[in-house]
Amino acid sequence: MRHIDGHCHFFNIQYAFREAILVLWHSFIGRYPYDGGKREKGTQILLNREKSQSLLKYVASLAKVAFMDAEKHYKNVQDEYQDSELSENDKDIVTVPLMMDIYYIFDKDDAERTVESRNIERDLFSPEQKKQFRQIADSAMEDVLAEVTRLGCDTEEKGESGESIDSICQGVVDDFFEEISENSHTGKDERKYYLSKGYEKHMDELEDLTEKHKEYVIPFLAVDPRRYKIIDLVKEKVGQSKPFKGIKLYPALGYLPTHPNLFPIYDFCLNGDIPITVHASTGGLPSYAKSIYVKCKYEENLWYPEDVSNSEVEPPCFFGNPENWRKLLEAEGGKYKNLRLNFGHFGGNSSFMKALSGEKMTKCKSENWTKQIIDLMDQFENVYADLSYCTSVEVVSQVEKLIETYPVVGRKAFFGTDYIMIMLKKNLGGLKPYFNHFKGLPQQMLWENCRSFLGF
Repeated sequence: MRHIDGHCHFFNIQYAFREAILVLWHSFIGRYPYDGGKREKGTQILLNREKSQSLLKYVASLAKVAFMDAEKHYKNVQDEYQDSELSENDKDIVTVPLMMDIYYIFDKDDAERTVESRNIERDLFSPEQKKQFRQIADSAMEDVLAEVTRLGCDTEEKGESGESIDSICQGVVDDFFEEISENSHTGKDERKYYLSKGYEKHMDELEDLTEKHKEYVIPFLAVDPRRYKIIDLVKEKVGQSKPFKGIKLYPALGYLPTHPNLFPIYDFCLNGDIPITVHASTGGLPSYAKSIYVKCKYEENLWYPEDVSNSEVEPPCFFGNPENWRKLLEAEGGKYKNLRLNFGHFGGNSSFMKALSGEKMTKCKSENWTKQIIDLMDQFENVYADLSYCTSVEVVSQVEKLIETYPVVGRKAFFGTDYIMIMLKKNLGGLKPYFNHFKGLPQQMLWENCRSFLGF
């Protein structure tokens, strides 16, 4: 059987910079973070420099993969796999690319979304406002390029596409201003849901890639409960006969699994036997909002009875804790106990051995996440975990020790890379060494367990 990379990403610097520019624009015109239309149109509520710099540094960190669209990412994974010790002469590896959705990274989730507030980039703004924002956008581009240079990349070096990082970023800014010109975006947006520009292009690229490589690409749609009428997009795009076969959730960006807007998603997934992968490590992207008003579906003694201000707790720990999912899986008499759920990263490579010793995690000062996930896998039939971004050269022996103590790991954990994120880890040396580290992993964990999670 073909090996499966059950957790990877095919996005690039263009996607992230498009979203960053749109976030800055919506902040500039007073619609981000959203307030339900309470502020007067045109009011400038700029993100402070520290906040915007955090996002722009993340954009710059993707410079090493700036030249690759989804097709080139896919080909790179295949080439590196075929050249690795893991392939054992297999021609191709099946990939499960997970979309990202970073648009709400500053969002407080303290206002209801409306069609009007979601479509404000279609409004017309004065030449003076556009001139002012052009200076902000150009400054953001300069900040990204300065950070790219600091990271040791040449901003003017041309990649395979013939474009440099400099020209790519300039193109994103130019395209944005063309999109908000007076001759663009007139009339009303008839779509039922809201798509930010980077998200839409990211989604379209994965759709095109899936059409070309149907047997080897199984994409998951990124879902954020703060995206307006996301359930309508899910119904249109996700399903056995649709382009996307599963859902990707990233609670660390500022929401809990019990957010009220997610329950229609869960109901849809239950009815269609749709798999869900959720980010479950303390690494990755956190929310950059100073405070978040946490929305939870209420049920006495089960859900949070009121909004909770997240002003002191680190978002990855508060929102990402696997035990948050127990509240959902045990809710309403076990209505959601059969959700097909995968905990991405298995709590993080650093927690594997701590799961055996009973040691708590250091960063979050909580119970060990790997052990929590193991307990959920034991209790719920359709709960799984993947080994993506597990970069230790001893990962196979670590997993073998886990299996000896917790046999369920051998039945339900499966291989993943977290490409492209592992490409940013300098001491790893690239994707091929990552594949090589997993030589000797039980075959069931290289394909069968993932197939079971996917519902094949």
